[in-house]
Amino acid sequence: MLAEGRHAGGTIVDTSVLPYPKSTILNAFLAEISRATDPQHVEALKTMALYLADYQDGVGPAPLMDPAGHTTADMTKMNEQQFMKVAKSASMDQTGERWLRFSQQASAEQIEILTKIEAPTQRR
Repeated sequence: MLAEGRHAGGTIVDTSVLPYPKSTILNAFLAEISRATDPQHVEALKTMALYLADYQDGVGPAPLMDPAGHTTADMTKMNEQQFMKVAKSASMDQTGERWLRFSQQASAEQIEILTKIEAPTQRR
């Protein structure tokens, strides 16, 4: 889905749609980042690796979209007050609550992926 350009940022999708386990895909991205010499290619690989955070276990067959239009990247950059404002608005219905729960997981995972991405980039 990532390579085909079918992933929409801010949408949380079940990991079952991925062709391989998420960790396998991430490791492939990290290996390619460490070998790539073209800066544009490296940036594209980093972006795709970060999108992996939007794939979470247990979402189910229907992707979850933020009712307010926030992306996972937006959530990562929010301070606590901004995050709580989104949480309040999202918790008004069950879909919003599910999206919020999975987006919190995705945001935390995105930070972990960023840390892993920086290691091969710094070895250059």
